[in-house]
Amino acid sequence: MSPVPAGCARRLRHHYGSAVDTWIAHVPRQIDDACREWGLRFVSYHDHGHASAIAVVHDAAGTPRIVKAWPETARFRAETAALTHWYDAGVVLATITESSIALLRMIGGQPGGHPVPAGHESGVATAIRDLHARPLRAGNPSTYLQLSQYLTDTVRPRIARRMESPLACPLATRVYNALARGLPASMRGPTLLHGDLYRENALFDQRGVPLLVDPLPMIGDPIFDWAFWVVYYDLRARTEERLALAETASQIDRHHILFWCLMLCLDGLLYFRETQDSRATTMAEVLERILTLRLVAA
Repeated sequence: MSPVPAGCARRLRHHYGSAVDTWIAHVPRQIDDACREWGLRFVSYHDHGHASAIAVVHDAAGTPRIVKAWPETARFRAETAALTHWYDAGVVLATITESSIALLRMIGGQPGGHPVPAGHESGVATAIRDLHARPLRAGNPSTYLQLSQYLTDTVRPRIARRMESPLACPLATRVYNALARGLPASMRGPTLLHGDLYRENALFDQRGVPLLVDPLPMIGDPIFDWAFWVVYYDLRARTEERLALAETASQIDRHHILFWCLMLCLDGLLYFRETQDSRATTMAEVLERILTLRLVAA
């Protein structure tokens, strides 16, 4: 079986470091073994994503499916558990725990889903609301990270570290000071969050219905997902339109959503500046706009 595409290998190394090289070398054999176990025919790799290897396969009836393999068992468990929680048996069709491989439904009949329909952001807002509405079930609490732990152990320390360096431009300092009193709660109960609501993680079926895939699931306040979606779903456009959709769909106060948007924008701006990413300019523009919107909403 052919090795994973060079682009996939490059992204995996960027995400996990050189320690992933051994896994990259062995995963084609694991995917081949999974195909034999499930009676599938390998077609090609789908050169996409940063934390897994993805293959397009056909079952005995010629139906296209996806086989996805993860280097991290914890990530495999969390992602497949979340997708099963939200979509029952509609997305995750089978798993092999020993090799962290899953057989997934092909959404929209092709890798990456059906072409994006007009008015797709309204549909995605409804999809986010529906995910949050699924009651949390009893289970192994260690399957998912807690949002509060993620913020305490990861987000706040890296913001503080970067704020002590030349990365702390006047705009970043202004936002950092605005966040000093902490983040407001949405007054909603904790739910299972998607945690990674970028545009490429919303796949559309042939009816134009979005399914939200590739999560980084956490348990916590739904306001995090709404703010992430407002900022990152399309960093260059329609921020205010998504804010309005988020406020309507979630029934969370706009001012509170904007406060969380500030935190996510600050974290992103400092990262882009540290990595000399050209998106730093765009993020600064988004951050300025959110500051203005927050003043209007106050």
